Amino acid sequence: MELLISLFYCLSLTIMIELIIAIIFGIRDKKDIYLVILAQILTNPVVVLTTTFASLKFSYTVYIIIVAIMELLAIIVEGLLYKKYFKKQTINPFVFALILNMISFIMGFVISPIIG
Repeated sequence: MELLISLFYCLSLTIMIELIIAIIFGIRDKKDIYLVILAQILTNPVVVLTTTFASLKFSYTVYIIIVAIMELLAIIVEGLLYKKYFKKQTINPFVFALILNMISFIMGFVISPIIG
């Protein structure tokens, strides 16, 4: 049950952060906003689960490598989704995915200890 709560918390926080950044970048179309949410629903739980289990099973160095690989895969998947389905492409979809993921990753580290 604790893992499900953690997954929901991480997903919710990521969606909120990435939606704010997407809006700042000019994403206004409802379908594009829904796509940002869908991209997170598809990638975030996989990344969180994989990195959580990696932190329990592997050394810190291996864990960091797995985090980097999972984040890169999330950026690629999200970039492909944005490239194929965004109605309005004002920025390269992979750069957009990179920016969203970098900011939400950093903000997660900043906000998580504060919120608990």
